[in-house]
Amino acid sequence: MDKSLIIGENCLKSFLENNNNCCPIQSHDNCQYSRNDVIQKCVDNLTVICIRQFEQDLKISQEIEGERKISEIIKCNFGKVKDLTEHLNNECPLNSINCWFKPFGCNHIYHLITDMKLHFDLVSELFECMKKEIELKDKQIIEKNNQIKQMERELLKNRADIEIAKKDFNDKEKKMVYDHEKIIKLLEEKNMKITQNYEQLNKKLNDPYKEKEEYKYSTLSPSSTSNYSKHLLDIRNVIWSIDYSIFDDCELICSGSNDQKICVWDINNNKQIQSYNACSNVQYCVKFSSYYYNNYNRYVICSALHNTTIRFWDFKKNQQFQILNGHNDAVYGIEFSKFNGGKYLCSGSVDKTIRLWDIETSKLLHTFNGHERDVRCIDISPLQNNNNYNDNNKIDNSIGIIGGNGYTICSGSFDNTIRVWDIETTKQLNLFKGHKNQYNIIWIRR
Repeated sequence: MDKSLIIGENCLKSFLENNNNCCPIQSHDNCQYSRNDVIQKCVDNLTVICIRQFEQDLKISQEIEGERKISEIIKCNFGKVKDLTEHLNNECPLNSINCWFKPFGCNHIYHLITDMKLHFDLVSELFECMKKEIELKDKQIIEKNNQIKQMERELLKNRADIEIAKKDFNDKEKKMVYDHEKIIKLLEEKNMKITQNYEQLNKKLNDPYKEKEEYKYSTLSPSSTSNYSKHLLDIRNVIWSIDYSIFDDCELICSGSNDQKICVWDINNNKQIQSYNACSNVQYCVKFSSYYYNNYNRYVICSALHNTTIRFWDFKKNQQFQILNGHNDAVYGIEFSKFNGGKYLCSGSVDKTIRLWDIETSKLLHTFNGHERDVRCIDISPLQNNNNYNDNNKIDNSIGIIGGNGYTICSGSFDNTIRVWDIETTKQLNLFKGHKNQYNIIWIRR
C-alpha cells in the first residue's frame, strides 16, 4: 500500500497527459511532480470516512428534512486511506451489486451486500411453495396411482365378468342346443307315432266292413248261437265284438264297442242288464269265461283293450279283478281254450304276436312270432275226442303237454296270411296265402 497515490494524484496525472504536461497552476511547460514517501505514509495512515457512508449520511439527512420514514440503516466503519481501494472493491457493506435473487422474485436492480435476509426469506418462501407443490403433486400422483390400481382392479373384474358371461352364454347356448335337439327328437317321435296312428286309422278306414255308419263286427262262434231273431237295444257306435253264453239257464250276450263300454244283454228279456266302462279304452274283443263260472261260480267277461292289456271283469259284482300285461300294442282278439275247462287264453295284437296265457296264475306261457303285420283274429282248435283230460282238469301243465297232442292256434293277420301254430311244440305248422285284404274273422271247425 506504500505505492498508493496521494489524493488527487490520479487526477493530476490524467490532466498532464491530456494537456501536454501544461501546469494547471500557471502557464509553463515541462511541469514536473514528485512523490514523497514520508508524506505518503502520513497520508496512508489518515482515518477517513467511507465514501459510500458519506453518501448514505447525506441521503439520510435529506430524508429527515423531508420528514420521510427512514429505513433500516447499515453502517460502514472504514478507517485508513491506505485500505480504501480494497475496502471499496471487496469489504464495504454498502457496496451495491446486481441482485442474485431475481430468479426467485426480487425486482430490485441492486442491493447492498449485507442486505441478504430478504433474499433468504424469498428463497425459503419459494422452497416452502415448492415443497407444498411437490407434496401436492405427490398426493396427486398417489391419488392417480390409486385410481390406476382401482381401474386395473375394475378391468380385471370386468374381464372376469366377461369370462363368466362368456361361460354362461356358452352353457346356455349348449343347453338351448340340447333342448332344441331334445324337442326335435320328441317331435320326430311324436311325428312317427302320429304317422303310425294315421296308418292304423287309414287301415281301419279302408276296412270294407266299416263302410256303413253302424258297422257290426262279431267273433261269435256259430256253434254257440241260438236260433233267436230278437232285436236288442240299438247301440249308435261301432261294435267290435260280441259273445254268447248261458249262466244259470239265462242266455246272455256281451258286447264291446268303440264307446269304451262292455254291455251285457239278457236275450230272454230283451234288455241290457249291465254296463261297464273299462279303463276308458276301446273294447276290441270280449269273451265270457267258462273257467271262472265252472270252477268259482263267478260271472266273468274277459276283454281285449286298445291300451295293450287284457282284463277280467266280474259283471255280477261289477268289479275288475285281474289284468294280463305283456303285449306292446293294442290287443285285437282273444280266445279261451276248449280243453282244460277254458283255463288257457290266447291273444293276438297289433304288436304282430300271439301270446298264450294261464289265466289261473296270470302267467304268460309262450309268445308266437311270425306275422309281419297286426294279428287281427285268432281261434283255438276244438276239443278232441281222444283227449284224456276232463274239461275241469286243474292240473298245471307245461307248454309241451297243454291239452295233449294235436291242439292248434289259428291266426289271421293284416299281412294277408293265415297261420296255424302247434301248441305243444310252439312251432308254426301251416302258412296260407291268397287273400288280397285283411282278415277280421277266422273260425276252426272240426
